[in-house]
Amino acid sequence: MRLRAVLPVAALVLGACASFSSSSDDAAVTPGSEGGAPDGGGGGDGPGVDEDAATPEKTIVAKANVKGLAAGLQGVAWLDDGDKLFTLPKGETNPNSIYLGDHPSGSMAVSGGSAYVAQKQNVASCRLTGCSTEGLETPIGQPKAGGLMAIGGGSELYFTDSDISAPYRLAHCMLGACKTPTAVIAVSSAPKWLVAAGANRFVYAITAGSGLDFYIGNTRVGAAPTVTGVALDAKYLYWTDDGAIHRVDDQGAGEAVLQQGLRGAREVTLDGDRLVWIETGSGLVRRCDAPDCKNITEIGSVPQPTHVAAGDGIFVSSGDGNLYRFSR
Repeated sequence: MRLRAVLPVAALVLGACASFSSSSDDAAVTPGSEGGAPDGGGGGDGPGVDEDAATPEKTIVAKANVKGLAAGLQGVAWLDDGDKLFTLPKGETNPNSIYLGDHPSGSMAVSGGSAYVAQKQNVASCRLTGCSTEGLETPIGQPKAGGLMAIGGGSELYFTDSDISAPYRLAHCMLGACKTPTAVIAVSSAPKWLVAAGANRFVYAITAGSGLDFYIGNTRVGAAPTVTGVALDAKYLYWTDDGAIHRVDDQGAGEAVLQQGLRGAREVTLDGDRLVWIETGSGLVRRCDAPDCKNITEIGSVPQPTHVAAGDGIFVSSGDGNLYRFSR
């Protein structure tokens, strides 16, 4: 199999460092407020938890100090702190690996049986079943990808442009046809988060003062001082800020605090119609039903969780040097 460098496709999602406050006049609905808390919502010391939920099975996938993590229904991929990419197809136990030499950022995705990793000057792709450096190609076409990338709708690649400074650009192309990518948006500063959720649907965040501004396409939907995770579905933007999970719609209205009292919440992501996140302060991996974060359940716990990804299971890397998988 070949490792090939490609330019990105159309559909994105961003994430970086900001906590979010909507630009709309709608008041935030916090658990316990007059607006009503979601079922299983938390106020006070922390979120309510559904204690009757079955406990998922927990297994160790590999020993790994994980820098980036992505998963899909066909398998999982991760980047270690030595810039080595590991891929593991569903049902397999022995991962494949290859060294990536162009300063991979850790921004990555799994789609269509392949792993995609953003590097300094391109996006490298490798089949989950393995690849070799002999097939590594320099991407053809401009702009070149670098820094952040996201895949939406399974076939559209979004990425940050590495060839220019301000104004910074986000570009996209279709996977398998990236020789002529298209710049879609010019932004005033380098994006910090990028997330995609289907064709022509993406969110990104840029620095604004001491915090971040969020944009869905060309629409500014809010601002936040701290962000530790970002997720996007067909209607809403979600983000974490250590102690809470927030939500706003794609027009910047209806901002709500879905959960609060969390301990180091980060890396919120979507697993179908459920939100999943990790908490560094407690070691817990949790999920709830979107869009209101109802029915919170504890998936399990690991020592010092660092990254989480949802695919054919819930994959979590940890500070003890292990990559774990929790069954659905």
